[in-house]
Amino acid sequence: MSLGTFYNYARRNNLGRIQDVSYPRLRFAPDTPIYQPVVYVNCMLNIWAGEWDRDNISFPGVHSAWRGSYSDGETYVDADSDIFNGLPDPEPRFDWFKGSRQNASASLNALAIVPIVTSNKTTNKDQPSSAIIACSIDARWAASEVSYQPMNSSTVSSNVSETLRDTLRDYDRHRYGVSDKPIDLGLDWATYLNGNQTGSSGNRSAIALFLYSAITQLDDNNANSTTFFVPNVTTGGLAGAAEEATAMLLSVVIADGIGRTVSNPSHTYPFLAEEAKDGMMNVTLLQIYLLPDADKRFPADTSSYTVPVYLDQYGYGYGFRNGASWFALASLLLYALIVCVHGTLVLKAFFKRQYYGGGCWEDVTDLVALAVNSAPTDRLYGTSAGVKMWSTWQNTVKIREVSDRHLELCFVDRQVDIGESVQVGKKYL
Repeated sequence: MSLGTFYNYARRNNLGRIQDVSYPRLRFAPDTPIYQPVVYVNCMLNIWAGEWDRDNISFPGVHSAWRGSYSDGETYVDADSDIFNGLPDPEPRFDWFKGSRQNASASLNALAIVPIVTSNKTTNKDQPSSAIIACSIDARWAASEVSYQPMNSSTVSSNVSETLRDTLRDYDRHRYGVSDKPIDLGLDWATYLNGNQTGSSGNRSAIALFLYSAITQLDDNNANSTTFFVPNVTTGGLAGAAEEATAMLLSVVIADGIGRTVSNPSHTYPFLAEEAKDGMMNVTLLQIYLLPDADKRFPADTSSYTVPVYLDQYGYGYGFRNGASWFALASLLLYALIVCVHGTLVLKAFFKRQYYGGGCWEDVTDLVALAVNSAPTDRLYGTSAGVKMWSTWQNTVKIREVSDRHLELCFVDRQVDIGESVQVGKKYL
């Protein structure tokens, strides 16, 4: 919203002639401390079989590509936790957990319980049960190069992609500003993300309400049973789908929660800060033109820091990605070389007085008259009925002075050069 507000303000006031840019791109300076969250969630599924399972539920280690010097072992869920009471339950359950920071293997832990239907091999009948999904969440900050194209897109682009964890190497951690330890996410902060929701489907927490939307009612011999059902992604069976769906849900919720710097969006005050001559900072409030109450101005929060934004404009360029382009370039370079050589030879002949221009033979009739008035030569023997041999055209012809004040067409080569060169200013008959 801040990028869009800044662009609308600059465009309405034509700051930097921004209205003349057809396809602009707003880009933050590379050294600007802008970070975006990168969240990795690892979940492990257990099928509830009885009260003795309380002692066996553990959170998996987060074997991420950027793991640092912290304990990566399993952490067991407190067996006395109320979340295990009364299982199996046709209703979904969800809660956050947190280990000690000294031995933390993740930023936060979560436990989701959803209803499923299992098959009893002894009775050969389906029976209700619960799938317990224990998840460990590893959240990090990564340095982000942000850009935004306001004219043709509403997406904010970044150099931090979804495949960062798979492609990150040791020296890339410093380039992306990824820390050695996970972000310490508190339980009070996580509880805020999972507030109670009251509606037609009952009083449930926010994440439990998401899980409830994937529960379907099945009729088995006139007996209603419930099961968690979502499309499979990479594993087979409903259990695998529940595990993956929970991991995807938690990664979105945590990343979105970390990315929000304030709890109320109206507390973000867009403004333009300019340094004055006396060293002070002049703050110009920006209107939020995209909102219905565009005339409303918010008070400036002068404790914020400014973010330099560059404006890029697309241009045209040439690339050589195929053989035809390289062949065309080679041909143009060869042609340019021939022109340069020809020009050099012409200048050399001009300065040596070997290259003249004249008006004696400006049309074909004058040239024919000169040819008729020239002595016959053996070089053209056998050409009275046309030129048959290609070697005839290879002869060099020049106009030479063969006697006093008389000019003729003469064939010359390296061995024989008949006559003298034409003299400038001399009269010829």
